[in-house]
Amino acid sequence: MAKILRVYDPSVTIRRVPLVIQDASCPGLVEFLSKLAYGTETPLIRGVLYQWFLAHQAAGTLDQAAAEVLDGPGGRTSSRPGGKTRSTRPVEAQTIPPTLPPAVGVRPAPPVLPPAEPVQHTHESPTERVEPVLVIQGMELTPADIQALNNVDTMFG
Repeated sequence: MAKILRVYDPSVTIRRVPLVIQDASCPGLVEFLSKLAYGTETPLIRGVLYQWFLAHQAAGTLDQAAAEVLDGPGGRTSSRPGGKTRSTRPVEAQTIPPTLPPAVGVRPAPPVLPPAEPVQHTHESPTERVEPVLVIQGMELTPADIQALNNVDTMFG
């Protein structure tokens, strides 16, 4: 099975984190958050996480503290079905130079074709008339067919 390797990209300056809080794994927290003033949940969670990060970064215990939180109350063990756990060994982020992501939803340019040679129309006699033909998805429509289609809307009313 392929492993996902998290990589730090210095050009990415924002991180959105999906957060699901279940009362079963964090008793009382859902009720507490519901009583906060509107619009303060995100700043509170961001502030708590950042202050925790700063304290453990300064103490040099960030990896150990992260492993303890993941294995503690409300951490990974209580949020995974069946209480299954993953390894909590510290994983060091790698720094790579930023690369341009592939364009999403952009179609490749069509190939450049050489110019077509002009078509030479030759008529055996100047009085011979060639009737133009309209082709729609493999159907050839003559001017009489086109005229009949134009008259359809007047047939019913």
